[in-house]
Amino acid sequence: MNWDAIGAIAELLGAIGVILTLIYLATQIRQNTTSVRTAAGMDMSKQAAAWIARMAVSPELSRIYNLAAEDPDSLTSGEKIRYVAYITEIFLLYEGQYEMYRQDQIAEYTWVQKRDLLLEYLKNPIIEAWWLSRELAFSKPYFKYLEELRTGPEHLGIPRRPLAEIIKKEDRDNNSWDETRGE
Repeated sequence: MNWDAIGAIAELLGAIGVILTLIYLATQIRQNTTSVRTAAGMDMSKQAAAWIARMAVSPELSRIYNLAAEDPDSLTSGEKIRYVAYITEIFLLYEGQYEMYRQDQIAEYTWVQKRDLLLEYLKNPIIEAWWLSRELAFSKPYFKYLEELRTGPEHLGIPRRPLAEIIKKEDRDNNSWDETRGE
């Protein structure tokens, strides 16, 4: 065997090593992405549970929340303040989750559930009045996004696709990915 043949074999082995390293790194990145998304999902669940738990342990807050949903005009000014403070917390929590969605750290179907809940709250006249006076309290992208959806998605070009449609699309995407891996 001459030196040219040995050099060619060494180059081939080096190329195979590089390819194997890239495959390994791609697998590690995919696993890390999955771990980050799982941790983000758990954190989001804990935040939502804590928000709901506050109402569960406070009969007065539960009463105000339900009254605001059924007959917002019957709330006293003090009750309106408590209701707005409570709802403000969920808008702030979901602002962080919106940023995670924009950075593709949470799935679209996860964000859509939160987004639609916020849009439902914005239908309440108390929350709508509060929201319109709080533009500076939130990031510009978040406020603009919700405001344009609130006033009509046709202005924004953001599809208000049903959640079931989004889940089916992501399931198809995930299944096609799994098929390419041979699973």
